[in-house]
Amino acid sequence: MVEFSKLPPKLKSSILMHISGLLLCLSVFSYMVFTFVSCRYNRLTYDVVPVDPYEAHFNTYLKSFGKQYQVEEYRRRLNNFKRSSSEIERLNSYHDEPIFGWTKFSDMTPEEFDHKMLLPAGSMGGECKDVKLSCDHNKANTVEEQKSKNIPIPDIFDWRDDKVVGPVLDQGMCLSCWAFSVVGVMESMLVISNLTHSYQRLSIQELVDCSTYTSQCRAGNVVKVLKYLCNEPLAIIPEAQYPLTNKDEDCKIHEKSYSGISVSNMVSICDMDAKEIARLVATHGPVVTVVQAYVWQNYLNGVIRFHCSGNWDLIKHVVQIVGYDMTAEVPYFILRNSWGADFGDKGYVKVAMDGFVCGVGRQISYFDVTKIKISDRK
Repeated sequence: MVEFSKLPPKLKSSILMHISGLLLCLSVFSYMVFTFVSCRYNRLTYDVVPVDPYEAHFNTYLKSFGKQYQVEEYRRRLNNFKRSSSEIERLNSYHDEPIFGWTKFSDMTPEEFDHKMLLPAGSMGGECKDVKLSCDHNKANTVEEQKSKNIPIPDIFDWRDDKVVGPVLDQGMCLSCWAFSVVGVMESMLVISNLTHSYQRLSIQELVDCSTYTSQCRAGNVVKVLKYLCNEPLAIIPEAQYPLTNKDEDCKIHEKSYSGISVSNMVSICDMDAKEIARLVATHGPVVTVVQAYVWQNYLNGVIRFHCSGNWDLIKHVVQIVGYDMTAEVPYFILRNSWGADFGDKGYVKVAMDGFVCGVGRQISYFDVTKIKISDRK
Protein backbone atom coordinates (compact mmCIF):
# COMPACT_ATOMS: atom_id res chain seq x y z
CA MET A 1 0.00 0.00 0.00
CA VAL A 2 1.44 3.37 -1.07
CA GLU A 3 1.78 6.00 1.63
CA PHE A 4 -0.36 9.08 1.06
CA SER A 5 2.66 11.40 1.52
CA LYS A 6 4.46 9.75 -1.40
CA LEU A 7 1.62 10.26 -3.86
CA PRO A 8 1.90 12.88 -6.61
CA PRO A 9 0.58 16.31 -5.54
CA LYS A 10 -2.27 16.37 -8.12
CA LEU A 11 -3.50 12.96 -7.00
CA LYS A 12 -3.32 13.99 -3.33
CA SER A 13 -5.33 17.13 -4.09
CA SER A 14 -7.97 15.11 -5.97
CA ILE A 15 -8.33 12.63 -3.10
CA LEU A 16 -8.69 15.42 -0.54
CA MET A 17 -11.38 17.09 -2.66
CA HIS A 18 -13.37 13.84 -2.84
CA ILE A 19 -13.05 13.30 0.92
CA SER A 20 -14.24 16.86 1.59
CA GLY A 21 -17.20 16.35 -0.69
CA LEU A 22 -18.08 13.11 1.04
CA LEU A 23 -17.86 14.75 4.47
CA LEU A 24 -20.09 17.58 3.27
CA CYS A 25 -22.69 15.09 2.02
CA LEU A 26 -22.60 13.24 5.33
CA SER A 27 -23.04 16.52 7.21
CA VAL A 28 -26.06 17.52 5.13
CA PHE A 29 -27.60 14.05 5.52
CA SER A 30 -27.08 14.16 9.31
CA TYR A 31 -28.75 17.57 9.49
CA MET A 32 -31.72 16.30 7.49
CA VAL A 33 -32.10 13.29 9.77
CA PHE A 34 -31.88 15.47 12.88
CA THR A 35 -34.45 17.92 11.49
CA PHE A 36 -36.87 15.10 10.65
CA VAL A 37 -36.51 13.49 14.07
CA SER A 38 -36.90 16.84 15.82
CA CYS A 39 -40.05 17.64 13.88
CA ARG A 40 -41.40 14.12 14.18
CA TYR A 41 -40.93 13.66 17.89
CA ASN A 42 -40.25 16.90 19.73
CA ARG A 43 -42.83 19.35 18.45
CA LEU A 44 -46.52 19.65 19.25
CA THR A 45 -48.95 17.42 17.50
CA TYR A 46 -50.35 19.43 14.64
CA ASP A 47 -46.78 20.17 13.30
CA VAL A 48 -46.05 16.45 12.96
CA VAL A 49 -45.23 15.26 9.45
CA PRO A 50 -48.01 12.88 8.31
CA VAL A 51 -46.94 9.33 7.54
CA ASP A 52 -50.37 7.93 6.63
CA PRO A 53 -53.68 9.31 5.29
CA TYR A 54 -55.38 9.22 8.68
CA GLU A 55 -52.62 11.30 10.23
CA ALA A 56 -53.22 14.18 7.82
CA HIS A 57 -56.93 14.13 8.71
CA PHE A 58 -56.08 13.89 12.40
CA ASN A 59 -53.83 16.95 12.26
CA THR A 60 -56.65 18.90 10.62
CA TYR A 61 -59.03 17.60 13.29
CA LEU A 62 -56.70 18.78 16.07
CA LYS A 63 -56.53 22.27 14.60
CA SER A 64 -60.32 22.41 14.19
CA PHE A 65 -60.94 21.54 17.85
CA GLY A 66 -57.95 23.42 19.26
CA LYS A 67 -56.28 20.32 20.68
CA GLN A 68 -52.57 19.66 21.22
CA TYR A 69 -50.84 16.49 22.43
CA GLN A 70 -47.27 15.52 23.10
CA VAL A 71 -45.79 12.54 21.26
CA GLU A 72 -46.92 9.59 23.36
CA GLU A 73 -50.49 10.80 23.77
CA TYR A 74 -50.57 11.93 20.14
CA ARG A 75 -49.97 8.37 18.94
CA ARG A 76 -52.63 7.03 21.31
CA ARG A 77 -55.20 9.65 20.28
CA LEU A 78 -54.42 9.00 16.61
CA ASN A 79 -55.26 5.33 17.07
CA ASN A 80 -58.52 6.30 18.78
CA PHE A 81 -59.28 8.65 15.88
CA LYS A 82 -58.74 5.83 13.39
CA ARG A 83 -61.16 3.58 15.28
CA SER A 84 -63.73 6.38 15.43
CA SER A 85 -63.36 6.97 11.69
CA SER A 86 -64.07 3.31 10.98
CA GLU A 87 -67.10 3.40 13.30
CA ILE A 88 -68.39 6.58 11.63
CA GLU A 89 -68.19 4.90 8.23
CA ARG A 90 -70.00 1.83 9.55
CA LEU A 91 -72.83 3.78 11.19
CA ASN A 92 -73.35 6.08 8.22
CA SER A 93 -73.70 3.07 5.93
CA TYR A 94 -77.08 2.32 7.59
CA HIS A 95 -78.47 5.82 7.01
CA ASP A 96 -79.46 7.67 3.84
CA GLU A 97 -77.31 10.67 4.76
CA PRO A 98 -74.17 11.29 6.85
CA ILE A 99 -75.35 11.37 10.45
CA PHE A 100 -72.01 10.75 12.11
CA GLY A 101 -68.64 12.42 11.76
CA TRP A 102 -65.70 13.77 13.74
CA THR A 103 -66.66 15.43 17.01
CA LYS A 104 -64.72 16.69 20.02
CA PHE A 105 -65.04 13.15 21.41
CA SER A 106 -63.68 11.31 18.33
CA ASP A 107 -60.16 10.97 19.75
CA MET A 108 -61.48 9.09 22.79
CA THR A 109 -61.86 5.34 23.07
CA PRO A 110 -65.48 4.18 23.53
CA GLU A 111 -64.54 3.24 27.09
CA GLU A 112 -63.14 6.70 27.85
CA PHE A 113 -66.23 8.35 26.37
CA ASP A 114 -68.44 6.10 28.49
CA HIS A 115 -66.47 6.89 31.65
CA LYS A 116 -66.25 10.66 31.12
CA MET A 117 -69.61 11.50 29.57
CA LEU A 118 -72.15 8.85 30.62
CA LEU A 119 -73.53 7.91 34.01
CA PRO A 120 -72.18 4.83 35.80
CA ALA A 121 -73.94 1.52 35.27
CA GLY A 122 -76.94 1.13 37.55
CA SER A 123 -77.62 4.87 37.88
CA MET A 124 -81.15 4.43 36.58
CA GLY A 125 -81.90 1.85 39.24
CA GLY A 126 -83.36 -1.59 38.63
CA GLU A 127 -86.57 -1.92 36.67
CA CYS A 128 -88.32 1.22 35.50
CA LYS A 129 -91.40 1.96 37.61
CA ASP A 130 -94.20 4.47 37.11
CA VAL A 131 -94.18 7.16 39.79
CA LYS A 132 -96.68 9.91 40.63
CA LEU A 133 -96.12 12.32 43.47
CA SER A 134 -97.93 15.35 44.82
CA CYS A 135 -95.58 17.62 46.72
CA ASP A 136 -96.55 19.36 49.95
CA HIS A 137 -95.13 22.87 49.81
CA ASN A 138 -97.44 24.47 52.35
CA LYS A 139 -100.47 23.75 50.19
CA ALA A 140 -102.25 20.78 48.71
CA ASN A 141 -101.32 19.83 45.17
CA THR A 142 -102.62 17.04 43.03
CA VAL A 143 -100.93 15.47 40.07
CA GLU A 144 -102.80 16.60 37.00
CA GLU A 145 -103.57 13.82 34.58
CA GLN A 146 -103.34 14.67 30.89
CA LYS A 147 -106.93 15.20 29.75
CA SER A 148 -106.18 16.32 26.23
CA LYS A 149 -106.02 12.99 24.38
CA ASN A 150 -108.79 14.01 22.00
CA ILE A 151 -107.40 17.47 21.28
CA PRO A 152 -105.49 17.65 17.96
CA ILE A 153 -101.84 18.60 18.25
CA PRO A 154 -99.59 20.24 15.64
CA ASP A 155 -97.57 18.04 13.29
CA ILE A 156 -94.53 20.18 14.12
CA PHE A 157 -93.86 21.65 17.53
CA ASP A 158 -90.77 23.25 19.06
CA TRP A 159 -90.72 25.07 22.41
CA ARG A 160 -87.63 26.98 21.29
CA ASP A 161 -89.91 29.01 19.02
CA ASP A 162 -91.72 30.33 22.10
CA LYS A 163 -88.43 31.40 23.72
CA VAL A 164 -88.96 29.25 26.80
CA VAL A 165 -85.83 27.12 26.27
CA GLY A 166 -82.43 28.45 27.26
CA PRO A 167 -79.08 28.10 25.49
CA VAL A 168 -77.45 24.68 25.39
CA LEU A 169 -74.98 24.32 28.27
CA ASP A 170 -71.96 22.08 28.80
CA GLN A 171 -71.69 19.72 31.75
CA GLY A 172 -67.98 19.24 31.13
CA MET A 173 -66.66 16.18 32.92
CA CYS A 174 -69.29 16.45 35.66
CA LEU A 175 -71.79 13.61 35.28
CA SER A 176 -74.74 15.84 36.06
CA CYS A 177 -76.93 15.43 32.95
CA TRP A 178 -79.80 14.64 35.34
CA ALA A 179 -79.48 18.09 36.98
CA PHE A 180 -79.12 19.93 33.65
CA SER A 181 -82.27 18.25 32.35
CA VAL A 182 -84.43 18.70 35.45
CA VAL A 183 -83.43 22.34 35.92
CA GLY A 184 -83.83 22.95 32.19
CA VAL A 185 -87.44 21.77 32.32
CA MET A 186 -88.01 23.82 35.49
CA GLU A 187 -86.84 26.94 33.63
CA SER A 188 -89.23 26.26 30.74
CA MET A 189 -92.19 25.43 32.97
CA LEU A 190 -91.64 28.63 34.93
CA VAL A 191 -92.44 30.63 31.78
CA ILE A 192 -95.13 28.28 30.44
CA SER A 193 -96.94 28.46 33.80
CA ASN A 194 -96.82 32.28 33.70
CA LEU A 195 -94.84 32.41 36.94
CA THR A 196 -92.38 34.70 35.18
CA HIS A 197 -92.68 36.88 32.10
CA SER A 198 -89.48 35.72 30.39
CA TYR A 199 -86.92 32.94 30.50
CA GLN A 200 -84.41 33.01 33.33
CA ARG A 201 -81.66 30.61 34.23
CA LEU A 202 -81.88 28.67 37.47
CA SER A 203 -78.99 27.17 39.40
CA ILE A 204 -77.96 23.72 38.22
CA GLN A 205 -75.01 23.79 40.59
CA GLU A 206 -77.30 24.23 43.59
CA LEU A 207 -79.14 21.04 42.71
CA VAL A 208 -75.84 19.18 42.17
CA ASP A 209 -74.40 20.39 45.48
CA CYS A 210 -77.46 20.25 47.72
CA SER A 211 -79.48 17.20 46.67
CA THR A 212 -78.52 14.40 49.05
CA TYR A 213 -80.50 11.82 47.04
CA THR A 214 -77.83 11.93 44.30
CA SER A 215 -74.03 11.72 44.04
CA GLN A 216 -73.13 15.16 42.68
CA CYS A 217 -70.77 14.91 39.67
CA ARG A 218 -70.43 11.15 40.05
CA ALA A 219 -74.01 10.00 39.35
CA GLY A 220 -77.66 10.93 39.58
CA ASN A 221 -81.18 9.72 38.97
CA VAL A 222 -84.10 11.78 37.65
CA VAL A 223 -86.80 10.17 39.77
CA LYS A 224 -84.67 10.45 42.91
CA VAL A 225 -83.90 14.11 42.39
CA LEU A 226 -87.57 14.92 41.70
CA LYS A 227 -88.52 13.07 44.88
CA TYR A 228 -85.91 15.15 46.71
CA LEU A 229 -87.40 18.37 45.40
CA CYS A 230 -90.84 17.11 46.42
CA ASN A 231 -89.95 15.99 49.92
CA GLU A 232 -87.05 18.11 51.13
CA PRO A 233 -86.63 21.84 51.89
CA LEU A 234 -84.74 22.97 48.78
CA ALA A 235 -85.75 25.83 46.49
CA ILE A 236 -83.75 26.43 43.33
CA ILE A 237 -82.48 30.01 43.10
CA PRO A 238 -81.31 31.97 40.03
CA GLU A 239 -78.06 30.94 38.35
CA ALA A 240 -76.55 34.37 39.01
CA GLN A 241 -76.78 33.75 42.76
CA TYR A 242 -75.29 30.25 42.57
CA PRO A 243 -73.11 29.95 39.43
CA LEU A 244 -72.28 26.75 37.58
CA THR A 245 -68.81 25.28 38.23
CA ASN A 246 -69.26 21.66 37.05
CA LYS A 247 -67.45 20.43 40.17
CA ASP A 248 -68.30 18.57 43.36
CA GLU A 249 -68.72 21.26 46.01
CA ASP A 250 -70.37 21.72 49.38
CA CYS A 251 -73.88 23.10 49.41
CA LYS A 252 -73.74 26.89 49.67
CA ILE A 253 -77.32 27.41 50.81
CA HIS A 254 -76.88 28.37 54.47
CA GLU A 255 -79.94 30.54 55.03
CA LYS A 256 -82.67 28.94 57.12
CA SER A 257 -85.25 31.02 55.29
CA TYR A 258 -85.15 31.85 51.56
CA SER A 259 -87.30 31.70 48.41
CA GLY A 260 -86.94 29.90 45.09
CA ILE A 261 -88.50 27.44 42.66
CA SER A 262 -89.45 23.81 43.25
CA VAL A 263 -91.75 21.17 41.77
CA SER A 264 -95.40 21.03 42.80
CA ASN A 265 -95.96 17.52 41.44
CA MET A 266 -94.15 14.98 39.29
CA VAL A 267 -94.99 12.03 37.06
CA SER A 268 -92.60 9.44 35.67
CA ILE A 269 -93.93 6.94 33.11
CA CYS A 270 -92.17 3.90 31.66
CA ASP A 271 -92.30 2.87 27.97
CA MET A 272 -94.41 5.77 26.81
CA ASP A 273 -95.74 5.71 23.25
CA ALA A 274 -94.12 8.20 20.88
CA LYS A 275 -97.40 9.88 19.97
CA GLU A 276 -98.28 10.29 23.62
CA ILE A 277 -94.89 11.84 24.26
CA ALA A 278 -95.51 14.30 21.42
CA ARG A 279 -98.92 15.13 22.86
CA LEU A 280 -97.44 15.66 26.30
CA VAL A 281 -94.72 17.93 24.95
CA ALA A 282 -97.18 20.00 22.91
CA THR A 283 -99.86 20.34 25.60
CA HIS A 284 -97.79 20.48 28.79
CA GLY A 285 -94.17 21.41 28.14
CA PRO A 286 -90.66 19.98 27.68
CA VAL A 287 -90.06 16.63 29.39
CA VAL A 288 -87.08 14.71 30.72
CA THR A 289 -86.14 11.41 29.10
CA VAL A 290 -83.42 8.88 29.81
CA VAL A 291 -81.43 7.78 26.76
CA GLN A 292 -78.79 5.38 25.51
CA ALA A 293 -76.06 7.61 24.10
CA TYR A 294 -73.12 5.35 23.25
CA VAL A 295 -73.31 6.06 19.51
CA TRP A 296 -73.63 9.80 20.15
CA GLN A 297 -69.85 9.99 20.54
CA ASN A 298 -69.55 10.82 16.83
CA TYR A 299 -72.98 12.36 16.16
CA LEU A 300 -73.06 15.44 13.91
CA ASN A 301 -76.63 16.09 12.76
CA GLY A 302 -79.60 14.43 11.09
CA VAL A 303 -81.98 11.84 12.47
CA ILE A 304 -80.58 8.77 14.26
CA ARG A 305 -82.62 5.75 13.18
CA PHE A 306 -80.49 2.64 13.56
CA HIS A 307 -78.01 0.93 15.86
CA CYS A 308 -79.00 2.91 18.94
CA SER A 309 -80.66 0.39 21.24
CA GLY A 310 -83.27 1.20 23.83
CA ASN A 311 -82.13 -1.62 26.11
CA TRP A 312 -82.69 -0.45 29.69
CA ASP A 313 -79.32 -1.82 30.83
CA LEU A 314 -77.54 0.47 28.32
CA ILE A 315 -79.34 3.67 29.32
CA LYS A 316 -76.85 6.00 31.03
CA HIS A 317 -77.70 9.57 30.03
CA VAL A 318 -80.49 12.12 30.52
CA VAL A 319 -81.77 14.85 28.17
CA GLN A 320 -84.86 16.98 27.50
CA ILE A 321 -87.41 16.62 24.72
CA VAL A 322 -88.31 20.13 23.58
CA GLY A 323 -90.10 19.38 20.33
CA TYR A 324 -90.81 17.05 17.44
CA ASP A 325 -91.48 16.92 13.69
CA MET A 326 -93.98 14.37 12.40
CA THR A 327 -93.91 15.73 8.83
CA ALA A 328 -90.29 14.79 8.16
CA GLU A 329 -89.47 11.78 6.01
CA VAL A 330 -88.35 10.19 9.27
CA PRO A 331 -90.42 11.74 12.12
CA TYR A 332 -88.16 12.72 15.00
CA PHE A 333 -87.89 14.13 18.51
CA ILE A 334 -85.73 17.18 19.23
CA LEU A 335 -83.48 16.48 22.22
CA ARG A 336 -81.67 19.21 24.15
CA ASN A 337 -78.37 17.78 25.30
CA SER A 338 -75.83 19.08 27.84
CA TRP A 339 -72.51 18.63 25.99
CA GLY A 340 -72.23 22.19 24.74
CA ALA A 341 -73.43 23.99 21.61
CA ASP A 342 -70.33 22.73 19.75
CA PHE A 343 -71.71 19.19 19.82
CA GLY A 344 -74.27 17.70 17.43
CA ASP A 345 -76.77 20.03 15.79
CA LYS A 346 -75.85 23.17 17.78
CA GLY A 347 -76.12 21.12 20.97
CA TYR A 348 -79.26 19.20 19.95
CA VAL A 349 -79.80 15.61 18.83
CA LYS A 350 -82.57 14.34 16.56
CA VAL A 351 -83.83 10.80 17.16
CA ALA A 352 -86.47 8.86 15.23
CA MET A 353 -89.80 8.84 17.08
CA ASP A 354 -90.85 5.20 16.84
CA GLY A 355 -89.41 2.10 18.44
CA PHE A 356 -87.63 3.57 21.49
CA VAL A 357 -84.61 4.50 19.37
CA CYS A 358 -81.74 5.42 21.73
CA GLY A 359 -84.11 4.61 24.61
CA VAL A 360 -86.25 7.75 24.12
CA GLY A 361 -89.55 7.03 25.88
CA ARG A 362 -88.27 4.25 28.13
CA GLN A 363 -88.73 6.65 31.05
CA ILE A 364 -90.45 10.02 30.60
CA SER A 365 -90.66 12.46 33.53
CA TYR A 366 -92.67 15.66 33.63
CA PHE A 367 -93.75 18.04 36.36
CA ASP A 368 -95.18 21.41 37.29
CA VAL A 369 -93.30 24.10 39.19
CA THR A 370 -94.18 26.56 41.92
CA LYS A 371 -92.56 29.42 43.80
CA ILE A 372 -91.92 28.47 47.40
CA LYS A 373 -90.43 29.94 50.54
CA ILE A 374 -88.31 27.72 52.72
CA SER A 375 -88.87 28.78 56.33
CA ASP A 376 -87.07 26.15 58.37
CA ARG A 377 -84.15 24.67 56.50
CA LYS A 378 -81.81 22.73 58.82
